Amino acid sequence: MIHETDPTNGASPAGESNAAEIKAKAAQKQRDELESRFYKNCPQADPYIRKAERSSTPRPVQHSLVMKWPEFDCVDKLTEEHWEFGGPVVLPGLLLHGASGSGKTTSAYLAIRESFGCWYPADRQMPGVVAVGAVEMGRTISELARSGGDEFQAYLDRLCYCGLLFIDDLDKARFTPRVESELFDLLEFRAVEDRAVVVTTNLKGRELERMFSRHIGPAIVNRLRRICIPIDFDEPEFDAGAALAAVQAKIRADYVPQAEASRAYHLGEKP
Repeated sequence: MIHETDPTNGASPAGESNAAEIKAKAAQKQRDELESRFYKNCPQADPYIRKAERSSTPRPVQHSLVMKWPEFDCVDKLTEEHWEFGGPVVLPGLLLHGASGSGKTTSAYLAIRESFGCWYPADRQMPGVVAVGAVEMGRTISELARSGGDEFQAYLDRLCYCGLLFIDDLDKARFTPRVESELFDLLEFRAVEDRAVVVTTNLKGRELERMFSRHIGPAIVNRLRRICIPIDFDEPEFDAGAALAAVQAKIRADYVPQAEASRAYHLGEKP
C-alpha cells in the first residue's frame, strides 16, 4: 500500500509518526539519564522530592519564582536581542532564606532537578552539580585540613569547579576560622568564574553575618548577594510578579554592559 505524502515535505504520515516516536523516545531517554545523574549527585534530595509529590509546598508563591530559575523567563530574549557577539548570559544562583519548614530545601532540589542539564563543570573530571549540607562541608574541610595532602585539595577542587554548588542550611554550621576562610575563598572563586551557588538558610542580612567571625561575616554575605538572587520564604505578602521583574532587571543590568563590550571588541570598535 502506498501512503499519500505531504507535498510540502515529501514525508508520509507513517514516516512522520515514526520520526515523532523516535524523537519522543530520545527525549525520554535524555530525561531519564539526567534524572539518574541528578539523584547520583544529590542523594539527599530523594525524601524532599517524595514529600513534594505527596503534598503541596508551604510557600507556593515563592516556590513558583524559584521554579523559573535559572533563566527567569529572560535569557532567550536577551540572547536574541544583543547578540551576535554577546556571549552567554551568566546564570545566577539562589539565596533562599526563611524559617524551618517553609520549603526552601524542597524548592531548591526541585529547581535543580529541572535545570540539571544547564550546569557544566569547569573540568570534565568534576561533577555538574554538588549538593552538600553546611555542617557536613565544615566538618569535612576541618578533618581534611588537619591531614592535608591531595585529598584535601581534591575536596576543595570539587566544590570550586563543579557546575553548580548547593549548600543547604548554611546557618546550622559552626565554622572554625579555617573553614570560614575556605568558604570565603570558595565563594570568591565561584563569583569570579561565574559559577552559580544555591544556598538555603534560616537567617538573612545582619543575622547571617553574625554567625561568622566579625571580620569575615560581611564579606561572605556580600559575596552571596553578588552571585545569588535572594528569595524570602518568610514574607507573607510576597509578590512574585514584582520579584520576577526585579530579577529580570538585575540579570539584564549585569549582562548588557558585558555583551555590548564583547560586541564592540569583535567589531573592532574603540571603547
